[in-house]
Amino acid sequence: MNDYAYVARPRDAHTKHAPLTQCNLCSYSSINGVASCANSYLLNDVIRGQWDRTDAVITSDCDAVKFMMGEPMNLPDRESAAIAAIKGGLDIEMGNNLTTETFGRAVEDGRLDKEDIIKVWRRSFAPLFRSGRFDPKEFDEWRKLDKAVINSTAHQQISLEAALMGNVLLKNEKSILPLEAGKNIAVLGPFAAAGNVSDSYLSDYAADQTCFNEWSCIHNFFDEIAYLNERDGSGSTTTSAGVGISDYTSDPLNTNILDALEKARKSDVVILCLGIDRSIEFEGTDRFDTKLPGMQESFAKQILALKKPTVLVLVNGGALAIDNLIEGSTAIIEAFNPGVLGAKALSQLMFGKENKWGRLPVTMYPHDYVYQQNMLNYDMARWPGRTYKYYVGGQPLFKFGHGLSLTTFENDCVVSEVEKKVKITCNVTNAGR
Repeated sequence: MNDYAYVARPRDAHTKHAPLTQCNLCSYSSINGVASCANSYLLNDVIRGQWDRTDAVITSDCDAVKFMMGEPMNLPDRESAAIAAIKGGLDIEMGNNLTTETFGRAVEDGRLDKEDIIKVWRRSFAPLFRSGRFDPKEFDEWRKLDKAVINSTAHQQISLEAALMGNVLLKNEKSILPLEAGKNIAVLGPFAAAGNVSDSYLSDYAADQTCFNEWSCIHNFFDEIAYLNERDGSGSTTTSAGVGISDYTSDPLNTNILDALEKARKSDVVILCLGIDRSIEFEGTDRFDTKLPGMQESFAKQILALKKPTVLVLVNGGALAIDNLIEGSTAIIEAFNPGVLGAKALSQLMFGKENKWGRLPVTMYPHDYVYQQNMLNYDMARWPGRTYKYYVGGQPLFKFGHGLSLTTFENDCVVSEVEKKVKITCNVTNAGR
């Protein structure tokens, strides 16, 4: 294949990065009876043709090629699946080696053309050349990075910014947020002072964390909230789990719940931290219900019945159905998987040190949705529909794109059209605190 090889060349010292290659992952699902990873129309005609990305690299989800021997394609053997994938536009197979094991024999017996393999090779190796993988060391900017950049102050700040904007303020009744430091605050729930913060606050794909210093250690919500409440106002902060994430008990006098209720009664403000962790949702396991697991909802109702100002904080990867907790909660924060600096970010947002809330990237459906929609049905438009584009099954709990701020804005916008181009000009004013 020497005639087709890319040649590594020194790059201009003033050129930071080569053009990015578009990388795509084909999934397990099928379109009109053809698996995504063997769908030439999708991978070749649309991505490389209509989108004009001839350099696009298509990678399979793990074992997606092997799964083509099942429905709906029912290909007879491993080699047939591999050949269908290569002809369909796949470049790199993850989770198995069916394609690379098939290359030689398939070309020899005429089931694949040599040119098919050359295309795959060129597309797969192009990003490595563009990133300098085969350049001489003296021209490779990545090899010049010093160990000092690991966990550097700049990178810590980027991590904090991401954590801040990963929180979504769903409700803020009576402007309870920002909180005033110096109050008696009870931080309650299984995610309040989580002992195993790695499982509680990080997603299924998170790498193991090592504590180089105080920044990189993962603090829990209680620690960070107590720190600001006591530092800025000499307030008192208490905590209690109340219930476990998935615990069930028939004991009406659960001592942990009684402890949490007592601390809630003595507080000025309750911060109720509920949700799901990696024991509930992880790769290869789907949830059958979108409600909070175990006794969390019944525990929350007992807390809300005290009529204390209560901020509900949700920790989760997939969306939760909190139909029965919206009305009683004074404020609601969707924290998702908070991350390494998630607790620090949440406390800064709640006390008004920062105001960088995000917007919902998902639709939060009512609980009935799990009975209305077959989760194995991937026809997005079939009633009651999926996502903000097609959902007509009722009023969502919170719409895609919803998100509040700690302040209010006034805007004066003018829309004009010039040469068939629409121009929108706005003056935006921060009109709140």
